[in-house]
Amino acid sequence: MSKLKLENLTKHRDDILKAEIISLLTLWDKINPNNQNKANINLNKKSLSDWKNGIKYKIEILGEDIDLWDNFLSEWRGWRKRKGNKYLLQVLYGIGESLNSGIDKGSPKEDIKVAPENERWLSNPFGSFKNKILYLLVDEASINHIINNLENDIIRFLNSKEVNWNDIGLIKEEFKSLYQGLLSDDRFPINDVSLWEQAYMATTMFKASLSEFILKNDKIQSLPERTDIKWRILGIQYDKLGLAEKGYKPQQIQWYRNITREIDNEIKKLLEYEYPIGNEIYRDETGIYFLVGEALGEDNDGFAVLK
Repeated sequence: MSKLKLENLTKHRDDILKAEIISLLTLWDKINPNNQNKANINLNKKSLSDWKNGIKYKIEILGEDIDLWDNFLSEWRGWRKRKGNKYLLQVLYGIGESLNSGIDKGSPKEDIKVAPENERWLSNPFGSFKNKILYLLVDEASINHIINNLENDIIRFLNSKEVNWNDIGLIKEEFKSLYQGLLSDDRFPINDVSLWEQAYMATTMFKASLSEFILKNDKIQSLPERTDIKWRILGIQYDKLGLAEKGYKPQQIQWYRNITREIDNEIKKLLEYEYPIGNEIYRDETGIYFLVGEALGEDNDGFAVLK
């Protein structure tokens, strides 16, 4: 296995992070109130094409200038037919998104929809009612306010000379506030998957594969094949319960728990921002876990170790 080029990751950090944020727009068509999230509501931007005039920005990946609209967002579902190296982002995202969509949804029947059609809802993992979609709970003006803020923050972020960790967190929270209350699919019983869950995981897979590609290459020789892209889970483990047990009083236990939360957040910042190799997918009492490219580790006798 070729040696990873850490200097490439450092050089392209801002490009990776800007591509990550833009990738959260790819599924924007799903918010259209005329589609699966049906509602009598008028949105400022109901289709991905409505973003065309705002996303006028290029990034440079391994010597290739890539237009974030023309070479990535525009007609991205046609990624399988792309030939030029400038479509690297689109191909990497398409590979991850297609796999993630299959895992999340499986193969539900096309004719069994979430009913009633004009009062659609999200379910819990057991298939029972969780809550109505966002459009039935929040007024039109408030939703458009979220969209307007999101647009302004994305444009400002793309044009910033230095990417800021807090700005990334803000934009992701804005996406989440909109996406988590909407259906990713209107077929039953897969209405337990919110648009945020699908978008976040697809973006995470994309970010991990883009970072890995940059770490492994000095230039784009050719576009990757589907079989070239694989992932692994990177876990940073430590004994959180053991730390909490050091406390004798409730306030001491709470202090230790706050400390472990701060540790997790610092690890998250290191691996998502300082050296953006992937995103957090899970945390519990054993540690914090990230999805990263397969090349970042090696398998030895059934155990994986970080390279």
